[in-house]
Amino acid sequence: MTDDERPEDEPDDDAPGKELERREPPPERPEPPRPPGTLGEELHRERFHEPPDPSYYMGRMMAAQPPGGLTPPERGGGEKKPPRDDDPPPAVAAPPPRKRFRAATDEELDPQSFMVADDRSALRAVLRGGNISRDRGDADFIGGAIRRLARALREAARNYHQAGADFIGIPQLRPVQFGRSVIIELEISPEEHVDRGLDESRHAPTIDAARALAGLLSAEPDRLVERALPLGPAAVAEYKRFLDLLGSDEVTLEWQVPDATEVVVVSSAEARQDFAILDREGERATGTVRVPGTLTLLGSRRHRFELLLIPGQERPPLLKNKSIVEGTYTDELGGRLKAEGLWDSDVVATVEVEYDVPGTTPTPQQSTYVLLDAEPLIPFEQSSIFDD
Repeated sequence: MTDDERPEDEPDDDAPGKELERREPPPERPEPPRPPGTLGEELHRERFHEPPDPSYYMGRMMAAQPPGGLTPPERGGGEKKPPRDDDPPPAVAAPPPRKRFRAATDEELDPQSFMVADDRSALRAVLRGGNISRDRGDADFIGGAIRRLARALREAARNYHQAGADFIGIPQLRPVQFGRSVIIELEISPEEHVDRGLDESRHAPTIDAARALAGLLSAEPDRLVERALPLGPAAVAEYKRFLDLLGSDEVTLEWQVPDATEVVVVSSAEARQDFAILDREGERATGTVRVPGTLTLLGSRRHRFELLLIPGQERPPLLKNKSIVEGTYTDELGGRLKAEGLWDSDVVATVEVEYDVPGTTPTPQQSTYVLLDAEPLIPFEQSSIFDD
């Protein structure tokens, strides 16, 4: 197109000033509004090469993160490491122990039933499962259960000895019943008599023993030793034998005592658990005592001694109710006592006693005794202190 053909209103690109007009920078676009303290502000600064505002980062670190936002690092710094195959599994809280009792049924509380109608009834025990079927069962297991149950009751009954009674009799067994279970009913011995409490509850040594054993059967594991201690080592030892038998099969024991509206229910697994708790060794300790007595050599090859304590004299607590102390000694001490003529003589003996700390086990082990030293009781006299 020539200059003559260009319309008058069309601008001429070659006109003066056009080149400068084309090279002028375009007008700046207005900045989009942005909320302060957000990630958009940071991106905006990066885009326009603006220096960062330190208060922005401080605000982000101090501000609470919304749900789903960034989470603060764990204490100690660093990101949480993903679990590895050899990492131990997370700890799982143990479930609370099962309550070992249930409400008695109407049949069990029937006024005509043995446990309610007969004043001399002491215990109704039911064994279910395992090798017990509808009309028969393992004779050795059932016979052992009856025998060990009766012995545990008799030993526990010694703690409830009645005034005027010479001894505690053996619980009497009523006819054993089968019906998909073995029902064992026991009554008190002929030597016992029944007393009534203020609440009309029945009391006799064997009945009270059955209640005490019910308390052990239903006790939580952390209170089992505490409840077993008052019964004494002999009763707890027989009770442990009963638990050991229950744990040898997969049975369930139901234990009903007079005047109770609840029945204790224990499984073989719980019996094994209780046996393990009661069978734990107690805390051992040592102490030293000095006591007079007649020292005798029991055997030089076995390094055994015997110390006959003076009758009627007060004993140290570690020798309470002891009349004879037997233990061991060292070769060196044995040779010195022989050289000084102290065997078969009256001495003041120093004895080390190792014992179970009271309260740490219901079946303490026998204490052990080690002779540490001995010196003449009455120097230069050979007469025994027990001579009249």
